[in-house]
Amino acid sequence: MTGLDSRVITLDEAEALLAASVRPAIRGHAGDVHVVSVSALGDVTVSFSGACCACPLQPVTFGTSIQPALRNLPGVRSVRCETVRISSYAAERIARLMAPPIPQPDPQTREFIQRMFSRVTISLTKGGRPR
Repeated sequence: MTGLDSRVITLDEAEALLAASVRPAIRGHAGDVHVVSVSALGDVTVSFSGACCACPLQPVTFGTSIQPALRNLPGVRSVRCETVRISSYAAERIARLMAPPIPQPDPQTREFIQRMFSRVTISLTKGGRPR
């Protein structure tokens, strides 16, 4: 939540997001996730149930699907899980590792971009404006 955003998410909104995006995949593994609470400041607390309670991959599931999904909602300041002990640094690192790779342009496109960049650079060094 930013200083300009005074909106606070409700428990029902957080549950609806989990039901639409995360919960189907988790239930496919005989587990579930529930929103326990949402504070007045936008701090969301979730908990796992079912097979997720004994799963050693709780931090991965939390860091790659639950936390990013809830953090994208307006009004959410932080997301934590009662049973997952993971630093914000580790959660961000897991999310980066699990993110799809950035597609690289094919050789022709790469050559075109390099040519265009060199023209802009040459134009700016001669005092001109990029076109």
